[in-house]
Parts: sequence; C-alpha cells; structure tokens
Amino acid sequence: MKVRTILTGIAMAVALTGCSTQAATLDSAMPNQSPANQSTNVDNSINSDTVQISSEQNRGTDLSAQFKKEEKKVLMEPITLYEVDSKEFAKKTSEIPNYYKGEISYVTQAEMESFNEGHSVTLGSPLERTIIGISNLIPNEYLPDPSIDQQLAKEQGGTHLDKTVKITTANGIVFTKNPYNKETESTIVDVQVPEWGTYSVTWKTGQGSGIEIIQKITFQPEAENPMQGRITILELDDSWFAKKTSQIPNYRKGCFLYFEQAAVDSHNQGHSVPWSDPLVRAMLGIANLIPYEYLQDEAITQQLSDRKDAITSSNGIQFTPKYNSFQDRPAVVEVKVPNFGTYLVTMNSGTDSGIAIIQKIVFEAE
Repeated sequence: MKVRTILTGIAMAVALTGCSTQAATLDSAMPNQSPANQSTNVDNSINSDTVQISSEQNRGTDLSAQFKKEEKKVLMEPITLYEVDSKEFAKKTSEIPNYYKGEISYVTQAEMESFNEGHSVTLGSPLERTIIGISNLIPNEYLPDPSIDQQLAKEQGGTHLDKTVKITTANGIVFTKNPYNKETESTIVDVQVPEWGTYSVTWKTGQGSGIEIIQKITFQPEAENPMQGRITILELDDSWFAKKTSQIPNYRKGCFLYFEQAAVDSHNQGHSVPWSDPLVRAMLGIANLIPYEYLQDEAITQQLSDRKDAITSSNGIQFTPKYNSFQDRPAVVEVKVPNFGTYLVTMNSGTDSGIAIIQKIVFEAE
C-alpha cells in the first residue's frame, strides 16, 4: 500500500468544520462548465484532506472510558446527513444541487420554465417532495400507499404556508410539514419513522422559480429502541465519473464541494497524496455520519504512520479497506461503529486523476 502522507502541523479541528467554512470563490483557472455542474464550494485545501491529530486532545484522558460515559448522550444527538450552504439559494434554481433519493442532480432551465407555467406543481410542495424525495433514507417500504394520496388531496398537497399538515402512512411513518418560516425563508418537514428515528428536512427555493430544493437533512436516531434496517444515503450515478474530477460533486461531511482544476493538476504532479487514498478519504468524508469524535485520535495517526491496512480508533470505530490496492476503482471501505451500525463507502475517480471521491454510502443499523 502506498505510504500515507501525514502533515503534523495543522489542526484538523479547523480544517474539518462545516459547509460554510469550506466555501471558496471559483478559481479563474477552473475549466468552463455549465451552471448545472458548477458550484462556488471548492474543495482545494490540502490541509482539509490530511488526517491530522491535535495535541489538545491528549491530556491523559482515557478515551475508552470517555466513550462509554458519553455513548448514550452522543447517540441521541442529531446527525447532519446533507447540507447546502444557505448562500447557494441566492443563485438560480438551476445552479443549486438537488438531492433526490440519494442522487444529486440539477433542475434544468426547461423544468423551471415548465413549473413557472403551472406544470409539475408538486415540485413546489415541501411535503410532497419529502414523501418522495427521501424514501431512500427510510428502511420501511411505504410507497405506494393509497392513503397518502387521499390525505394529500384532503390537505391540498400541504401547500398552505402557515398551516401544520400531517400525513401518516399505513405503517406508521408520520410526515409533518411545519409552517413556512419567513425569517429563514424555509419550510421544515419532520419525518418520524417507528423504531428508527426522526429526520428533519429543510426546504428552500432559489431564484427564478418556486421549485423547492433540500437545504439540509438531519437525523436523530431512535433513543429507546435499537434501530434495524438498511438505507442508501448517497448514490451518484456512474455517469458522474465519466467526467473530469473538477466536475464531480465531492461529498465531505454532508456537503458537496468541487475540486479546482489547478488542485487536480497539482495532485497529478505528486502533491496531496492522501487524496487518492480511499481509506483516508472515507475517514474524512463521512465524519458527519458517525456520532463519535475520532478525527483527533492519536491512535489513528499512529496506525497510518505504521501503514496499517485497517484502522481502529481509540473508541472502537473500525475502518477496513475491501480492496486489494488503493488504486482500485471502485474501492469500498467498511466502517463499523460500535453500538450503532456499519457503513459501506464506495469510492470512485474521474477521468483525469486518481482522486478518490465518494460515490455511494450505505448504512446498516446494528
């Protein structure tokens, strides 16, 4: 396995903060792209994709004991599965990433014009969009269910801005559309799934149409009963990986960022070596999905330095490559999280570099 580069002078806590701090202006050297494949969120920081440990975490604390003590509390905290910087909604609707059943796409100009002419009106309903658009995140089959259409018809699709509307499926899943928030210009739909947990889906609109687009999805696991089931959080179509690296949406900590072409060229010249390592990229990329802190764990740094094929954090999270060579594409990394479940993270690359980009994330509850 290729030696993993560890830069020891940079604090990961700074490098791996939320979506808004990762945003940067598009570099002028970036190749011309259509708005549907372009974003102002640019993934061009070498520091942010290098596993790094902060010495501040090493104060004689027994991480294993701390893990057990905080385990229940941490598991009850919401997990952010997906998030688009709210500033993106100052753009045209066709330029904002659109999450739908785990896939990422962009609304076309033709779709915007059709909606504005009065067609496909359900695209403007956060409630109906949630019922269909996050079915990949619900382990129980609930579509088709004739009672859903009956309830929607009674509530006129839940389009009343100031009204709370609830839709309950035959198997007990409850979709609750909350009133439109004028201050945040958003609508939140809560989804309670029996013996699984609760999703909160935030919807906003871009410029030029009233088509609703997901701005954020959070998930709070069921506290009383252990979860059971399997879901697909993300699955990018193979066609994305027939493009150049700078044109592929790169999932990291719930956000989709884009590599600048200059950064891709630099990597191809031998810089930023960890970018092509599926194991390192998986550890960084799904940190938002794991309800325990592990990125500042000295045990990880030591194992990477020792070129261990599999990595185990101090609190028992296991990262195991399921490929023969780090150059294999696609490459799968298995991530087992104690008392929670297992992620299978599939990495792939574009046509012009070996930079590993997450293509698919599957979660199976323990």
